[in-house]
Amino acid sequence: MFVLVGVSLLTFMMTVIIPADPAARWAGVRATAEQVAKARQELGLDQPLPVQYLRYLSGVLRGNLGVSVRTRQPVMVDLRAYLPATAELVVVGMAISLAIGLPLGIWSAVRKDTWVDHMCRAIAVFGVSLPTFWLAMNLQVLFFRWLGWFPLGGRLSSMLELTTTVPHLTGFLLLDSLVTGHWEVFGNSLRHLALPALTLAAYPLGLVAKQIRSSLLEVFGEDYIRVARAYGLPERVVTYSYALKNAFGPTLTVFALCAGYSLVNTFLIEAVFNWPGLGNYTAMAVTTGDYPAIMGITLVVAVMYVILNLIVDVLLALDPRVRV
Repeated sequence: MFVLVGVSLLTFMMTVIIPADPAARWAGVRATAEQVAKARQELGLDQPLPVQYLRYLSGVLRGNLGVSVRTRQPVMVDLRAYLPATAELVVVGMAISLAIGLPLGIWSAVRKDTWVDHMCRAIAVFGVSLPTFWLAMNLQVLFFRWLGWFPLGGRLSSMLELTTTVPHLTGFLLLDSLVTGHWEVFGNSLRHLALPALTLAAYPLGLVAKQIRSSLLEVFGEDYIRVARAYGLPERVVTYSYALKNAFGPTLTVFALCAGYSLVNTFLIEAVFNWPGLGNYTAMAVTTGDYPAIMGITLVVAVMYVILNLIVDVLLALDPRVRV
């Protein structure tokens, strides 16, 4: 709670410090001084700063994030329209990172100091080190320009959007098309999602692989692992039944932090792939000085980050060692 209040206070102070007049932007380019003054009164900018902040905070607690200067719609309405695309990208990207990074880390730990270990560690290092924009553009060159396997950008092809009724249930195109049986939309959205999801998955993939390897090597040195091996248990049983479940706690924490980071990292990926999500909305808000939208986006991302950390804390609390 204190984190969210602090974030709201910082974002509010940033809008005050930045040398711009939201009332002038709200009134329009050719607005007169009287119209600007009326807009300032309408937006509550003529009141003292503490009153403005308390008014803004009370609105946030009621679910009112203000009205966008650019779209002239409530910010919450805009977020509901743009957030599903970003959420789908993050969910798929994090699923890919876990599906690939976890086996890489396990193989690297089991076959320590072999060529398999060196290869897995190299993949992890590359995933963490490669700049997001560089990786995104190179994937476009490789899979769109040279191989022609995946589209360049967007969420759906323009022709499909014009000729087919796209289902809108949850905002997740993969889920909506799967539930309604629109297989053409499902296949097309999956092809459009592949490259941005792979780009997003690179960084958390490397961190998950490095963390699970480190945790497993630490657990392999414990007495109960040596006892299990002394009893002649198969190495697969020792690794997956005993070591992995005890090494997964730190990896879960890193994974949650990566998920929170991906919510922000996706903004750059959306710009490269022209993905119609929260990143494009944020970019337009920044370039047009849409302060209510910027503050709303910041608060929403902060809330998601706090929720992710809370979920991890609850899951880790299920471990008897943590409770002790």
